[in-house]
This record gives sequence, structure tokens and C-alpha cells, in this order.
Amino acid sequence: MMEYALGHPNSGDSLAKMPNDYTTLDEIFNITESAVITYINEELYMSVANFSEIMEIKNIGEEDDWQEVYRLVEKAETKKINFTYPPVEKTEIQNICAGSIADAKAGEAIKLERFNTLGNPTQLAEESVGFAVASPLFLLPEGSRTITLTFATPGNTLDRDIFQEILDSGVNPFEVYLSSAKEWIQPEFFKYEIGGFIVEEALKSYSSSNISLNPEHPENGNFTSVSLISTSDTFTLNNIGQVIVWNDGNIFEITGLVSAIEANIKPIGQGNFSVDYEDNDRINLYWRSAIYLDSLQLQLTFDASQPEILPPSPDESNFFMETPYPLVKIMLKQIPTTSNDREQIIYYEQLKSLCVEKVKIEVKVENIQDLQLRNDNSIINPKNPFQPFGNNPKPGASFYFANSEISQKKLDSLTINLEWMGLPNNFATHYQAYSETGVISEAIANDSFQASLKLFNKRVWVNIGSSQAIFAEDGDNNLTTSINLNYQEFDVPGYSLNTSTIEIDSDDPLDQSRYFKLELEPPDLGHDLYSIVLN
Repeated sequence: MMEYALGHPNSGDSLAKMPNDYTTLDEIFNITESAVITYINEELYMSVANFSEIMEIKNIGEEDDWQEVYRLVEKAETKKINFTYPPVEKTEIQNICAGSIADAKAGEAIKLERFNTLGNPTQLAEESVGFAVASPLFLLPEGSRTITLTFATPGNTLDRDIFQEILDSGVNPFEVYLSSAKEWIQPEFFKYEIGGFIVEEALKSYSSSNISLNPEHPENGNFTSVSLISTSDTFTLNNIGQVIVWNDGNIFEITGLVSAIEANIKPIGQGNFSVDYEDNDRINLYWRSAIYLDSLQLQLTFDASQPEILPPSPDESNFFMETPYPLVKIMLKQIPTTSNDREQIIYYEQLKSLCVEKVKIEVKVENIQDLQLRNDNSIINPKNPFQPFGNNPKPGASFYFANSEISQKKLDSLTINLEWMGLPNNFATHYQAYSETGVISEAIANDSFQASLKLFNKRVWVNIGSSQAIFAEDGDNNLTTSINLNYQEFDVPGYSLNTSTIEIDSDDPLDQSRYFKLELEPPDLGHDLYSIVLN
């Protein structure tokens, strides 16, 4: 494939001769010689980081990863042949008003009533300038829902000074709608920000005591390299092109290696991060794609009482895009002027240069109620109290659950809230007789009973994180009726958006192609030992 795209001198020929008697790409992989780096840059027309990524996918990647290889090779081929994309033509049309002034039959004269030549500005909300995004991630039928859209903008198309001026004025230049079964709905809460944002998980995290910035000129803080203090960490060629985000929000790109523990860097921006991020002592390493610089972020919040977010109906609006997925439309808001309420303006001139390169969509849903539940014996009705692990729970007993949200989408985190009934004050006292009679070998504490979360994905069970206690206690060591089980580790091979379950209407989670289970770990709860203890 590399020869077909990057052959020398013509596509399909052998690759250009390699330096230092190397003959294969595998031989120059992870070689730091300057001649090899020059060969990769000038003869393969790509960065060392891109070459390393291609070789890693070739050696250990999965089938889905090859799309990235094709993209990188095509990018290199485009650079090799010096292809330049033609300029985009633009036609600007202004002052068009859609609307029926009067209906007349053929050959019949009518008398026109007075009308606004350019339309009634109070009725043009849906004809305003804007754009739309459709995604299966927007299928959000219930719960408290938060949607975060982060738009990456190329070059200098986002003028931060103009946006900041609009922000400081307190004016919201956007109007946002999402589709539902019957109408367009607006979020209960909406805010927007501009700046640099992190949209992926960190590749690695360093303690601030194990990594340091090295200024070229200490008096002005012009940092040019970063050093690892701990000998257990090293830099490699794979780190070139990756970015380091300091806990003060400064973002640096790794541009080269000085040694295994020192890398050259350049500052590339400042991020918009939470106070918690900037207060901690962690320094994080990311892929370059994880950082959206000079970007626009919108956050939309819908409460549980608002309608389901569903694909739009064809007849509900003249702003319609045929799609099987829900639609969010982002319009430039028509804002009354201070001098005349009948006059309205939009911030088109200020924002017309804004280009969108890509968008990162994140959704957070809380208080999901529409669940499909079962244990090893039968389907469970979630509207009634139930025994999740059956009436005689043993190690290995399982509680299965599914929902359109968690079964279709690739999760970053999951929280399970369990509300228990009929608990004793504490397990130490409750199980004391079991231990004293020897039917249970170990003393039982409030955190003794644990369960592990497993995901059934592509016909294989995968462990999610480590096992957790399924009961909680208060400060007096007494059991509480509620516990939240939090899971963050969803780094599962082949785990991605799955829409195959959208049309499945069943109360049994096992009918879904993807579902979860909580599986009890030892020790035994001892329900069938109660009669022995009594005797």
C-alpha cells in the first residue's frame, strides 16, 4: 500500500532507497537516527508520529484501526503529488423572505393588505441563519440530559476577541433547538464558551513532582523543553506530536527528543479547564486530536420533564433534514435592538468567518428509569421491589440490566444507584452467629459482599473495572439504604456505538446484543445456612 501511494519516482514503484543500508519499513520503525527521520519526513512525506502510528496498527492493530492508516497514507500521497484543493466558491444571498402574502386564483384580481416587504421579523426564527447536526448520540428519551458539543475550528476562523466581546456583553447570539416527536424543543439551560478544550482521556498522567519545565530564559518563562525526573518514565519517538497539558492550563506540543528523559516542546495554547483540574498536581499527556484549540463549545441541559429527543417529523418545520437520527439546529438568534423592539439584528457579520472542521459530541444522562432487568431465574419488573440476585444469592449469581442508552452507546462512565430494603443495622452483628458456629469461615463486615460489573459485547463478557462493595455504611458503621457504584474504565476492544438494538422491544435484557450484569463475588450470603445457625 505504501509503494502504491508513495513509490519513487511514481506511484506503484518501489519506495525511495532507505538510508544506512536499511531495506524495510519494519527496520526503520523506532529508529532515532537523524537520516531515518529525514527519510520519513522527505521521502514518505509524513511525520515520525504518523509513521509510528501506521506501523503500530500494522503490527498489532485491529481491523477497525486500518481506516486511520488509509487516512494517513492518503494524506502523505496528497503531499507527495503537491495536490492543492481548489478554492471553495461562495454565493451570498441576502434579504430573502419566505412567506405567502396572499392566495389568488387564476384570472382573479385581489386587494393586498399592508405587509412588510422583507417579512415580519418576529416570525422569522426558523428562517434564520444556522446549521444542524444529526447523530444517534442525540437519541435521549428520558432522564436529566446534558449535551456538550465542541466544535473544532481550523486556522484563525474563530475570532476570540469578537466572541469575547459578545460574551462580555451578556448577549447570547445563538438559539438552539432539538427535534422531538411533535415539535422542536429548546433546552432548559444553555451556555457557550470559547477556548481550548480536552475531548479525550489522557494517554498518561505524571505527578508534578516527577516532571518539570525547562525555561530557555528563566526571567521570562519561555519554556523550550520538559524533563522527566523519575527514571521509571521515558520519552520515545511515539511522543513526538503529542501534547502535554500542565495543571495551570498551558498546553505544549512535543516537537522532538533531546534524550530519553528530555523532550523539546513548544507552547500551542491555553485551555479552559475546571478549577479541580487546575488545583490538582497531575500533568497529563494526550494525543494531539484530544485538544481542540480556539474552539466553540455549547452545553445544553434538558430536565426529566421535557419531551423525548427523537428524530424530527418531516412536516414539523421548514428547517428539515432527512435523517433517522435526532437533530440539533443552531441558529443565529434574532435580538431586538435597544432603540426599537421591532428592529432585530443577528451577529452574522461578526461570526460569518467561523468554519467548523469537526465536532465532538458528549452526552450525560441521569436518573434513567426505563430499564430491562432480570436475574438468573426470571425477568424483573422494575416498578416493584425485587431481589436482584434471586431469593438465594450465591457467588456467581447475576443481576442483568439493559437500556437503550447504555446498550447502544459507547460509555465513558456508568453509575448504578441501588436502593436496598430491610437491611440490618450492620453485617458484623447480623452474621456473628454464622461465624461463631463455623458455617461461615470469615467474619462478615459491611463491605464484605461485592459484585463485579461485566459487559456483554460482541458475544464476549468483558470485565469493567474491579469488584465493588454493594452495600455502604455511615460514619457510625451502620448500613445505609443507598449506594452508588461508579465505573470509569471502559477501555474495551471493539467497543463502539451500536445501533442494532434500537428497534428491539423486549423486557428481557438478554434479547439485546449488548447488556450488563453485576455478578456476586464470594463470600456466600448464607441464606440457606440460616436453619443450621438456628439449631
